[in-house]
Order: sequence, then C-alpha cells, then structure tokens
Amino acid sequence: MIRRLCQLVCASFLAWGALAYPVWLYGGNRSLVQSGVAAGVCVFPAALTLALGLRLSRGTPEQFLVLIIGGMAVRLVMVFGVGAALAKMATEFRGTGFWLWVLLYYLVTLVLEALLLVRTMTPGPRRLGSRMTSEGRIC
Repeated sequence: MIRRLCQLVCASFLAWGALAYPVWLYGGNRSLVQSGVAAGVCVFPAALTLALGLRLSRGTPEQFLVLIIGGMAVRLVMVFGVGAALAKMATEFRGTGFWLWVLLYYLVTLVLEALLLVRTMTPGPRRLGSRMTSEGRIC
C-alpha cells in the first residue's frame, strides 16, 4: 500500500513539476504558488481515498461500489472545501486562476488514483508449481 501511495504522490508532483516552469513564465510567482497549492490540496484527499480503496479492494463488489461513490464524495468535499477556505482567507486564491488549477490537479489525481486502483485489482501471474486440472485450469 505504501508503494502505491508513494507512486501517487510522486506522479502528482511530477505533473506539477512539469508545468511549473511554463506556469511561472506565463503568470509569474503568483500563478506558480497557486498551482503548487492546488496540487497539494488535491494530493492529500487522493492519497486518503487511494488508501481506503487499497484496503477495501479485496471486498465484495458492493463494498467496491460504496468505495467509489464514497471516495468521490470525500474528494469533492475535501478539495473544494479547502479551496473555498483558502479563497476566503487569502486574496491570492480568489479568482478563476486558482480554481482552474484546482480543477486540473483534481482531474490529474483522479486519473492517477484510478490507474493505481485498477493495477491493484488486476490479477497477476500465477505462482509456479500450481496444480492443473484435467480441463487445463489452474487450481
């Protein structure tokens, strides 16, 4: 689980790092700070829902459906709640620029989280030495 969480955090900040220089050239320090804060605001809820998803991924399909819907609700409330609190407290985060960065990084972390969960749920190769049935299936 720790490996998947590290992959999520590293890939999220790698995406931010790839955009940091163009963001700074286009919008200066203010845009760079806004994009960095937006990335940070989106990574924590994504890591939280990924950890819950990894823990519940071995459950029933009903539990997985609850995980997907509940994870989406947790992410939305946390990301946009923290974003709204920041916009209320600091003038740097008021305006459409910050919210566009939040939306971009929300989508980036959503895709990364989904990819990591799907990779966890796909079956890996069978162990050597497994028994074969008469029909050719592995026991």
